[in-house]
Amino acid sequence: MVHPTWINDLLPNIGNKRFRDMIIPGTHDSGSYREGFEIPTIELPLTRYALTQDDTILGQLYQGARYLDIRPAYYKYLPYKWYVNHGITIQHPLVHVLDQVVQFVNETGEPVIFGLKEFPMGFEGKDTHRELVRFMVDYFGDHIIRPKNNNPWRSTLNELMSNKSERIILAYDDRDIVSEFSDVLFPAVHQNWGNVRKWKALEEYLRNVSLQDHMRLSDYPVADMAELTPTELDVVLDRLGGLRKMADDVNLNLCDLYENELYPYANIISVDFIKGTRITEMAVFLNRLMWRF
Repeated sequence: MVHPTWINDLLPNIGNKRFRDMIIPGTHDSGSYREGFEIPTIELPLTRYALTQDDTILGQLYQGARYLDIRPAYYKYLPYKWYVNHGITIQHPLVHVLDQVVQFVNETGEPVIFGLKEFPMGFEGKDTHRELVRFMVDYFGDHIIRPKNNNPWRSTLNELMSNKSERIILAYDDRDIVSEFSDVLFPAVHQNWGNVRKWKALEEYLRNVSLQDHMRLSDYPVADMAELTPTELDVVLDRLGGLRKMADDVNLNLCDLYENELYPYANIISVDFIKGTRITEMAVFLNRLMWRF
């Protein structure tokens, strides 16, 4: 199912809320996909453990994701220079990702949190970060949501979306760079990582960390990274059957956990292979439930 305008559809009832107040679908390692990829009979580790999504950025957004987890990399001598990686593995030129985000916001008017984290290759000093920020500002242009105060995450959806052209939040995981570019950057979304290999362990982690986050209420959005993490040996020996199989174990149970227990504490829920979940339907239902409309 597609949900191209679910935030705008709910906006009359949630416009006075912050992003921190809502349940928001997100995708983990959002740039780790291959367009048109079909699972072969015998899948090589290069895709079995590198791909985390079954759809493009545009497809993920149309399925309801409003938080993208992007890992930019810099390669001075490659044609595009800026790429999106999964670890050390190059996935796509960054411009291919930016184009899809611009297309989506132009078509729907929906807000997108564009989270930049990890910076796995080529970021050896602040100058590379500065160059990346300038590149994205030039590329996104008037689509960037400009921070409205010293703590921009405190702003409501109505405040953030008051300018009809501004729809993209650049959430950057480097405090110094955010301070330097405070006119265009938001602080990073905090990510909760269980770094576990089995659903039961992840379930227990999410219970514990959700309550902790609720006890220390903050304006900053928090993403539960609701996926399993293989060890290097798991990958080498293929002990867990690949990321897709691991995601199946999580995605079959995840929505039940949030619907039955964790929704009062939840914020962003970031998943692998969003196409195999019902997370957006759940988010819409729970946002209506929490804010009683």
